Amino acid sequence: MTLSKQTSALLQSYGRSFIGAALALYMSGSTDWHDYVYALVAAFAPVAIRFFNKNDIAFGRVSGNSTPDQVAKEALAAIDAVAKKAAKPVAKAPAKQVAKKASSPAKKSTAKKTTSK
Repeated sequence: MTLSKQTSALLQSYGRSFIGAALALYMSGSTDWHDYVYALVAAFAPVAIRFFNKNDIAFGRVSGNSTPDQVAKEALAAIDAVAKKAAKPVAKAPAKQVAKKASSPAKKSTAKKTTSK
């Protein structure tokens, strides 16, 4: 039985996820084997998310099975999309209006003046 490069990469990624989860459980002092079974199941989540993401470079639409021309075409399309988005004019905020000063006379201080002798 031979595995394709993509299947081999998926299994390696799953193994790394499980080892990380199991190591975290071991270091936290967990000795219950049920916890390790749960870690085995939980390690499947990140690999499954990457597998179903068609934009993922390693396992998605542009994967190791793609030709260099396909990868370059995808990269250029992504760059063009970002450039078009950045080229859109940005609306300016309205200018602030300066408040007019009141023309009333200045208030006199009500504090008592003290003189030192």
